[in-house]
Amino acid sequence: MRTLLAGLVLAISIAPAVALASPGRTDAKGCHTESKTGNYHCHSKPAVKTEAKVVTKTVAKTAAKSGFVDKNCPDFATHAQAQAFFIANGGPSSDPHRLDADKDGLACETLK
Repeated sequence: MRTLLAGLVLAISIAPAVALASPGRTDAKGCHTESKTGNYHCHSKPAVKTEAKVVTKTVAKTAAKSGFVDKNCPDFATHAQAQAFFIANGGPSSDPHRLDADKDGLACETLK
């Protein structure tokens, strides 16, 4: 009887999480298109402002401790220079300089 009761409690406690889960990745707004229905919907508001503040503070602290010099796209004359720097500094799996804003593996795409 205890095993049945424990199983029932477990099933009830995880059921809301399972019912609310939605497959697929979300965009920057926390939204995605449902593959079965084609409906576009959002799950939550992104914390863009908070994340930006945290990233800025983290980069500033890292720079102070390690001599890290943040590079931005205007620091490069060409896309090829920016891409080479991006790859040499961990891109695309790591982008400490935030040179690949759309996370497609190409840094500073506006440069020629």
